[in-house]
Amino acid sequence: MNNSAEAKKAFKHCCNGSEEAFMALVPGSVNINFQIPTSEFNRLFLENPSFLHCAAAHGKEKMASLLINLGINLDLRDGKGRTAAALACYFDNPRTLEVILQAGADPFINDYNGYAPIHWAVWKNSIDCIKLLLNYGADPCVHNFALREPIHIAARQGFVPLIEFLLSKGANINARTIDGRTPLYEATCATDEATKTTGRIETVEYLLLHGADASIPDLIGRSPLHWAAFYGHLKVVQLLIEHNAEVTKADDEGVCPIHLACLSCVLDLVGALTNAGADLNCSDKHMRVPLHYAGKAGSLPVVKYLLARHVKTGIADDNGDLPIMVVDPQNTEIIEEIQRHSDQSKQFMAKIQPNKAANNTSFRN
Repeated sequence: MNNSAEAKKAFKHCCNGSEEAFMALVPGSVNINFQIPTSEFNRLFLENPSFLHCAAAHGKEKMASLLINLGINLDLRDGKGRTAAALACYFDNPRTLEVILQAGADPFINDYNGYAPIHWAVWKNSIDCIKLLLNYGADPCVHNFALREPIHIAARQGFVPLIEFLLSKGANINARTIDGRTPLYEATCATDEATKTTGRIETVEYLLLHGADASIPDLIGRSPLHWAAFYGHLKVVQLLIEHNAEVTKADDEGVCPIHLACLSCVLDLVGALTNAGADLNCSDKHMRVPLHYAGKAGSLPVVKYLLARHVKTGIADDNGDLPIMVVDPQNTEIIEEIQRHSDQSKQFMAKIQPNKAANNTSFRN
């Protein structure tokens, strides 16, 4: 099949499941394993697909059976390294997947990013495809090149029933990726439109109740509480605190959850950490205190909250910058608020200094 127009027609018939029209264009001498270049044909998100890739992606199980009977290679890879089985999973076509697996397709083949078909099935929350893959020997703990397992994807997507199913099949609730992240991290860090303010609270709660370790640090020393604070997920922070997450634990750069909470500009989150024992004057390895972070983020409510609790305003970071110096010059309200508090602190200290001197006379010899 060297004719480009005929090739496009054949692939179109394959995608539509038109077996008779397909066979009319594909004589017995044609290479059934032909793959059309991406530049010539692109249906859905396919790249350099074979006929079987197209049938799998479009859920055409009869066409898949026809191609198998014609002797097509079951494990051809498309331009991204995906097999037809992987595409059947990605597009949630379990009946087509079953036809391909019954014919002997390999359920273990990873694509060029290391993802196996079961990763894609989990991504699409396709329990039928997952069960089929497991029945044909797929590993529920298989990982990609970043050591990301199906349970990490299920946690990121918030698929609690699927997490429960994977755990029943031997998945590790504390499995770590190459950067040290567990499924709990994935749930904590979810930041799509539905979770941007709350996080995946149900998923986090399920994981914590079933043995997820909230203290496991990632490769930069950050815990799930760090990331929940960073993303401003108040309910997740509250839940982690209830499960004894370490509020004052610093990462490798000395950054504590309270620093990141101030950066997130979520006042209630800062309050929750404060009530749980966070140190409002703690400094990271660059000598930056929470007030530096809040000032830099431009959050007047958080700055006022910190100042109302008499945080120190005169601590310079390792660049010599005081908190007031990292504030955007256009944020005059924040600058004035810090300046006013600094003046009050100076006046207060001036008043108590004589008393301190008098009280210290007993230590003189």
